[in-house]
Amino acid sequence: MMDLVVLWAGLVALVMILYVVLDGISLGVGLLFPTAGEESERDILMGSIAPVWDANQTWLVFGGGAIFASFPVVYGVLSSALYLPLMAFLAGLIFRGVAFEFRAAGTRKAPWDKAFFMGSLVAVFSQGLTLGGILSGISVKEAHFAGGPWDWLNPFSVVVGAAIMTGYSLLASCYLLLKTEGRVQDRAYGQARKAAMAVMGFMVVVTVWTPIHYPLVMTNWFSVPRIYFVWSFPAFGILCFLALLR
Repeated sequence: MMDLVVLWAGLVALVMILYVVLDGISLGVGLLFPTAGEESERDILMGSIAPVWDANQTWLVFGGGAIFASFPVVYGVLSSALYLPLMAFLAGLIFRGVAFEFRAAGTRKAPWDKAFFMGSLVAVFSQGLTLGGILSGISVKEAHFAGGPWDWLNPFSVVVGAAIMTGYSLLASCYLLLKTEGRVQDRAYGQARKAAMAVMGFMVVVTVWTPIHYPLVMTNWFSVPRIYFVWSFPAFGILCFLALLR
């Protein structure tokens, strides 16, 4: 019988992956918003994500609730150690959601276009800072956070934040290739190629930097049988990158 901890960990991982992929597309569209030259093109971008807008963010609520219910100590430590980037992330999501709704109902769309972009930018970069803070290691003593409020902020987490931005831009541009046509689709094709090159570069940098920045990762990545599982992801990423450039 499968261990309950493993079952919950697998469920949380699955939900987080679904959120990153699905809402990552919506966030990426927000990052690409300024590249649309005309209001009609921005309307197309909004229309492409409108049908799945609410459903995508549900995975985040589900994932947060699952962590709180199954791993309360982890939830408490992470929320204390990463309070600032997590609050910035939530603020970005709220700002983005308000801009999305008011843009559809308002007559002046330009201010809401900027708000939608800024909300998406803050949310995405904060996600990267949060992930970078986790990968940097968190000081824990007796099941409580024992570090400082700015432990998450370092050059490594900033690079991870930039990497997440390029990754979401790649997701969004590939999505727009399928959902749009004409000038928007042509521009998305060029953006996908550029984003893929940037993602590949960041993947190399982060993969090399992570075990240097956090030595415990070196042991985890290169121990058997984990080495076969961990390194399958970069290998798959390289294959996808080569396929995209064909």
